[in-house]
Amino acid sequence: MSREMKAIPWDVMGMRVVMVGAARTGRAVARFLARRGALVTLVDHAPESQFPGLREEMEPLGIELRFSSELDASYLEADGIVLSPGVPPNLEGLEAARRRGIAVISEVELAFWFLKAPLVAITGTNGKTTTTALTGQALARGGRRVFVGGNIGRPLILALEAEPPPEVVVAEVSSYQLETTDRFHPAVAALLNLTQDHLDRHPTASEYQEAKGRIFLRQGGEDVAVINLDDPMVLGAVPSPAPMQVRGFSLEPREGTWAHLHEGVLRIRGEEGWWDLPLENPSLSGPHGAQNAMAAALCAAAMGCLPEAIQEAVRGFSGLPHRMEAVGEIRGVRFINDSKATNVGAVLPALESCPSPVVLIGGGKDKGVDFRPLREPLSRKARAVVLLGEAAPRMERELAGAAPIYRVEGMEEAVQKALQLARPGDVVLLSPACSSFDQYRDYEERGDHFRRIVDQMRRTETSHGVGRWSG
Repeated sequence: MSREMKAIPWDVMGMRVVMVGAARTGRAVARFLARRGALVTLVDHAPESQFPGLREEMEPLGIELRFSSELDASYLEADGIVLSPGVPPNLEGLEAARRRGIAVISEVELAFWFLKAPLVAITGTNGKTTTTALTGQALARGGRRVFVGGNIGRPLILALEAEPPPEVVVAEVSSYQLETTDRFHPAVAALLNLTQDHLDRHPTASEYQEAKGRIFLRQGGEDVAVINLDDPMVLGAVPSPAPMQVRGFSLEPREGTWAHLHEGVLRIRGEEGWWDLPLENPSLSGPHGAQNAMAAALCAAAMGCLPEAIQEAVRGFSGLPHRMEAVGEIRGVRFINDSKATNVGAVLPALESCPSPVVLIGGGKDKGVDFRPLREPLSRKARAVVLLGEAAPRMERELAGAAPIYRVEGMEEAVQKALQLARPGDVVLLSPACSSFDQYRDYEERGDHFRRIVDQMRRTETSHGVGRWSG
């Protein structure tokens, strides 16, 4: 990809821009645009009461705020509209704006227009956060000044305000973000896997595949695509013939791979031949961990990172919050926070990674996915399943008979019930298979709540004995 100065499609100065979504991303974009002379209106479908301090933060910058019923009119008054990742692009007001010729784009599209550093973008149903973080750590250990952000928790727009400016930007991107991109053009684009997810947003698997495949839309001969050769849906998302350089990874040695697993060691193809990457880190255990490590190694290597730096990053990787995070032990029962597991495909490796019997806490917002693939591993691994949230009734029906199932109203009751059901040596695993939006702001808030409950229970037990938490 040519690195010359990009033309910016919007003349931001004096432009009327509506930013949809008033959480972290929306606030960051609103500030960025206002400081560049745009007339910004920040809107959200939630009531203003859910955003304490927002008015005090935004109004001094000249940013107007609107909520709930005021939104449709705001869209039609705009010269351009920017969406936060969680905002469906097919809202009636947004469709009406498009019919009037008003551009509707994602935050990552806007940020890309202004980026000067090369971009590594990573997507997939599962593993993208770990792969993004590991890629960033490898590049940093190789001496590069790196910004890591996107869907991983730091809006990509913040890369434009980093001082000193980054030399490389590594971004996790979701299907939500990709479906409203046009010029978004990563130098390195990785697609890790595609399993059923977000059927509330993408009604068919082919539409979901198409949204993810947009990560390759603008790539050409100088760019690199890192792909999972073991996943047929990933292969179907790559343009044919591929205009970019394709570097595939696989759990099996096969022709054309740039990385594969061989006798417990990752073999990586570099510019000067093959090299071995030992995979002895428990944070990257199992087939899923191997795939994440191979993808990160290929992404970092495509940006010039040397094997030694990649090996150091893999060796020192300590995992991430809300991803198989050990949060405490009570009466010999270990509690693990895997709140980031917002779909069935993420729960499967979580279950398999637990050698002990599991009491699974699941449920949340019902995205319409099929929960039946969990039946077989639950029948082998689960002592019980505790369900909460909007999806609980359907999960109970689809998982009936795989393990004893209990329904509860909230997280505190779920943790109490799980401890009551578990035996010493068991694991209580929060791995919900659902997003959190029915009860929480995001998976992080859900995981933090779980962690606080476990900590409070542990301290109560330490201070007062078993007491009211007894089964």
